[in-house]
Amino acid sequence: MKSKDRIVKVDVLIDETYQKLEELSYSKESLKKFKYSFQLFKEYGLQKEVTFYTQKLALVFLEEYCEIFSNSEKKSYKYQERKRAISKLDEMHQYNIISSKKLLSRKIYQSYGCLQTSIKEYLSFKNKTLSEARLKSIKLYLERFSLYISNIPEIKTLSDLDIKPK
Repeated sequence: MKSKDRIVKVDVLIDETYQKLEELSYSKESLKKFKYSFQLFKEYGLQKEVTFYTQKLALVFLEEYCEIFSNSEKKSYKYQERKRAISKLDEMHQYNIISSKKLLSRKIYQSYGCLQTSIKEYLSFKNKTLSEARLKSIKLYLERFSLYISNIPEIKTLSDLDIKPK
């Protein structure tokens, strides 16, 4: 059975998700907000006499509580918090993991093969003019590209990357 096909009670999923958020070292303030949103969702399920988590229950909750599908003007932070909390529950239900932007911000990017020195110099140059977010994006692509290039047996040095006329 795939994770997304699993049948799990709402309160069990909430406990699993909350535990994972704690493991990922979310701040006390963030955990407090998640806990409150989870409690609202749990109470909503009880009102609807639904014990088990479904994506449909989550979407109906978000529509009724936050009007996510309506042309509503409800854009306040508390509605964003509800959406974020339900997103984490759904991610835990479907994939049994929680992705974290915190993890990406702590990621140490690498470069591979003959491109290592060039990438290091390029990033050093760009570090002066680009935002941290933009640099992270570039680092991720350069890491993937250099890994791809390093796995091509014919490319051992930078000169092997030159375009040669036929």
